[in-house]
Amino acid sequence: MLDMARNQAKQRFFISAVMLHLAFGVLFILYFRTVSVATAMLAMLLVFFCSMVFGKTCGLVSGLFIALIQFISLTALHLRTTGFTLSILPSILDRPDLASIAILPVFGFLSGTLAEKLGISSQENARQMADLKEANQNLQARIARQEAESAMRTSKHGNPMAVAFSNGQSRIHDKLAGALLASVNIENRTLPAQPSDSVLLGDRRPDTAWRLFDLLIQARPEVLAVMEPDGKIIRSNAQLMAIYGLSSSDGSDTGNILHALATEDAARAAEELPSAMQPGRWPNEPYSMKTPDGGYSRLLISPKIRFEGIENPPALIACVSSRMTYDVSYGRGGGSALAIDLQELSRMNLCCLTPEHRIAYADHRVADLLGKAPVALLGKEFQQLISRSHMDRLDAFLKTCMEGKHSSVGIEMLPREGKRSIFLLGAYPAMSTAGRYQGSALLIEDITGVKLVEESLQHRLSMEKMISSISTRFI
Repeated sequence: MLDMARNQAKQRFFISAVMLHLAFGVLFILYFRTVSVATAMLAMLLVFFCSMVFGKTCGLVSGLFIALIQFISLTALHLRTTGFTLSILPSILDRPDLASIAILPVFGFLSGTLAEKLGISSQENARQMADLKEANQNLQARIARQEAESAMRTSKHGNPMAVAFSNGQSRIHDKLAGALLASVNIENRTLPAQPSDSVLLGDRRPDTAWRLFDLLIQARPEVLAVMEPDGKIIRSNAQLMAIYGLSSSDGSDTGNILHALATEDAARAAEELPSAMQPGRWPNEPYSMKTPDGGYSRLLISPKIRFEGIENPPALIACVSSRMTYDVSYGRGGGSALAIDLQELSRMNLCCLTPEHRIAYADHRVADLLGKAPVALLGKEFQQLISRSHMDRLDAFLKTCMEGKHSSVGIEMLPREGKRSIFLLGAYPAMSTAGRYQGSALLIEDITGVKLVEESLQHRLSMEKMISSISTRFI
């Protein structure tokens, strides 16, 4: 700030400073003629102004100029009054005014030095700062140019994955699913004879397959499963499968996607699977997921799925028919304003309950909140995790769920490591077309800190009311 102020002041006041010095010299010679308290103060202010604005060198020059003007004026005045004699110099040096004149250059130099130490940099420092800023700008431009060139090279050679993800291209999703298919070690499986894209060639280790599938569902959260052309599930999205009331494992009950479809839709899909790999032959009509007594009428996500075909290597992808949640099924107005994207849903704390209110699925975030392993929570009655003081609230909450109504409640859980835990539970019951309760999807939020603050404020308010009532009685 001081450097900027100095630069601006130099541009604005240089000519003014010169004019002020000339005006002071003319006035002193023609009008003041002698050194007085007023002229001394005026001279010192002028020198101080120059030193603060222009630095110690200009302060010294200003002091020398004003001292020279005063010395010349006093000498001329002495010559007019006494005349020229050989003793003129000693008589001038004996004048007390000479001390105040000699102080001016010293004062200008010292004040200018002080000003520079307080932040007024020299012209060399300003030039160096400008050079550093220019070098920094050039360096940033070179870095940006190199990053752009690197991105262009990456998009053209070898690794188009990041560019394709950022541009929303679906082709890379097909390649991910194909690479997943190629990486899974399935017994008696033969790879296609036709040449495959190099991106699709991967090893067959299971951990590689899971990493590829994680990349796929991060890019496309609506993906339910990747399957072989006959519908056999290779990898599935555990969260979405749990919402549908299915297991994420590849067991015999859910090993084929046809087993998860409603009866009529499963028969239609079985007929259409042989032509799935032919371009342009796959139908757009989605398939309904099944319940023990039909399909779903209410569910957190869309109850219908659709298939997409991959040509090389041949595979199928099952996707939820909508990327948005299915809030409209709970009769909450239009639903679109309240629905959330499946990408956001994948980041929420999800726990799924069976019709008997046992935990069928809990993601790792819920397990961390409860301080337990996800496997240890499976099959556990949900009420076993609730504080006894909140059992009545839980019963009312579960009763509302069984009626198929969306509800939310704040409930205190069992203490964890001696500390209280309060969760906000949002229930999205799953109801069949026959009106039967199929379980609930719970979205859980930790509100312990908020509730403890509210309780503290309520306690403080009640204490103040009690003290106020006691004071009123005595008064």
